[in-house]
Amino acid sequence: MEEKLKLKFNINIFFMTRPKNIIIAVVIIIVILFLGVVDFVTHKANTAPNTIPNNILGGDRDEHGCIGSAGYSWCEGKNKCLRQWEEECESKKTSAEEIQRLFVEKYPKYVDTITVSVRIETESYARGDVIFEIGAPGGYFFAMKTNNAWQIVLDGNGQISCGLSKYGFPDEMLTDCVR
Repeated sequence: MEEKLKLKFNINIFFMTRPKNIIIAVVIIIVILFLGVVDFVTHKANTAPNTIPNNILGGDRDEHGCIGSAGYSWCEGKNKCLRQWEEECESKKTSAEEIQRLFVEKYPKYVDTITVSVRIETESYARGDVIFEIGAPGGYFFAMKTNNAWQIVLDGNGQISCGLSKYGFPDEMLTDCVR
């Protein structure tokens, strides 16, 4: 305990007897603080980027313009960017799937058993077969695309009228038509 008192006493005497030492100590502390601030500022200035970083939200657009970091991805079926958890991306349906849906709307009784197969197809016209129940005889259909949506022009199981040519069906779809 005596040693602590002597040490404290010696420090007090050092500063009290030599005011010049106090000034030197204060100047040293100020210089150290100044150098620390200068180092911090220059270090921060040297590490600051000169360009906008690519990892900011919205800086990662893909080839379709979708912002991946915001959760957007391209939906081919809807032809737009969307968030899968907000809006389901329905893939583009085949012409057979779209025509089958039209048959189900027209004949809802066969919703579980109807099958459609397209035999000949162009960009705007389709001809194929429809079966309403497994094992039962089927029929034919002719469909055309208008305003980017399929519609059934004719379905049946008898003779095919050549009058379908007025809708613009290609001749190769009407080889067995009756005049």
